[in-house]
Amino acid sequence: MIKTILRNLISNAIKFSHKNGKVEVGAKLINDSKEKGTGLGLFLCKEFIKKHGGAIWVESELGKVSTLKFTL
Repeated sequence: MIKTILRNLISNAIKFSHKNGKVEVGAKLINDSKEKGTGLGLFLCKEFIKKHGGAIWVESELGKVSTLKFTL
């Protein structure tokens, strides 16, 4: 399920980035995150992440950068 989540999120990031845009992928271990989403792919990612006890959310600045984050 994690591979499906990553594949879908990275594919969407590439597909919806502006020309000459930049997609960065990183990971960080965070314990006890209290952070608490829309197409079918994103809905499935949300459900898969939830099944792993995690959360998913977006941080965005209009016309600048959008960051999709999730915890597992």
